[in-house]
Amino acid sequence: MSLKPTILVVDDEDLIRWSLSERLRTEGCAVVEAEDGRRALERVDEHVDLAVLDYRLPDTDGLTLLRRLKARYPRMLAMLLTAYATPETAMQAVDAGAFNLARKPFDLDEIALMVRGALEASGRRAPSGPSIS
Repeated sequence: MSLKPTILVVDDEDLIRWSLSERLRTEGCAVVEAEDGRRALERVDEHVDLAVLDYRLPDTDGLTLLRRLKARYPRMLAMLLTAYATPETAMQAVDAGAFNLARKPFDLDEIALMVRGALEASGRRAPSGPSIS
């Protein structure tokens, strides 16, 4: 088993998925990518520490995917990314088991800090890459 934390990045926008994945890799994470909910469910396993999910996906929404992932892997951490954040969306995300919610457009440094914070707060292995500052 890898000593690196494993992050599932799910976003239908190639550039966003690539940018997030590359940044998390530079922070010392292993990354699994998926462009929609179906592929995320196919590629995820019990070794994924945290899922970063887009709210709007072509075949589902991030909340539905979050619920399905949490039903299968209750200990998995999750973050939701959305350009459509409202107080209601935030409450629904937390109720579904999200550790955090980030607004799009986002800053990659901010997401890296959120990932590190979620992993550390949960007692999971934190990234061993360069310090996020």
